[in-house]
Amino acid sequence: TQGILQKEAENVHKLIKAAGCPIGPEANATQVLADGLWVWGDRGVELAKVLSRRNGFYAYESALLVRGIDTVPPPRDIATWNAPDTWLAQYDSFELGPMLCFAEDVFGNQFAIASGRVMLFDPETGNSEEVSETLKDWARIVVDDCAYYTGYPVAHEWQVKNGALRPGTRLMPKIPFVCGGEFAVSNLALIEEREGMAFRASLARQIKDLPDGATINFKIE
Repeated sequence: TQGILQKEAENVHKLIKAAGCPIGPEANATQVLADGLWVWGDRGVELAKVLSRRNGFYAYESALLVRGIDTVPPPRDIATWNAPDTWLAQYDSFELGPMLCFAEDVFGNQFAIASGRVMLFDPETGNSEEVSETLKDWARIVVDDCAYYTGYPVAHEWQVKNGALRPGTRLMPKIPFVCGGEFAVSNLALIEEREGMAFRASLARQIKDLPDGATINFKIE
């Protein structure tokens, strides 16, 4: 058991080591928990410990964003990002249930705490899938396969061609991935983080009840 716990701690350390400067001011775990993370149980405690070590950060050339507590935007902090009127209310028809989005990949796919686990929320479809049982396992998965879980290779290629991603922005496919769009620089455009989620929410609502293989004719709202 001691060896497993040490290995899990090493994974969190590796993830933080790959990160840039903290987004927000230093905070201890007690302060972070007092900002509402305690309601998320063990996962909230784990997230508080991570943020007490680095209060929000970008990693893998900004491909991964872990949001901070009480930070000055951009990017938005955890509380603002999870406020219904930021973007979550646009998914009301999906009955998502309580979830706390604390991190995301370069395309805006959200890592969230829900039902005591870490989930990956796809904003193009409104669907979620389990990634891990704990944040420590999540850190291991991200470190072991950062290309898949952060979009790092494409993010790197896009930034070589177009310059660094600005804080508070993500890359959005011109042709949505759910519509067959390529994970390629030519299919990506820079977008402000909230606008990107609003666009994807509109798409998700329009294709929600379509069968697999259906022809999609969507409009931009």
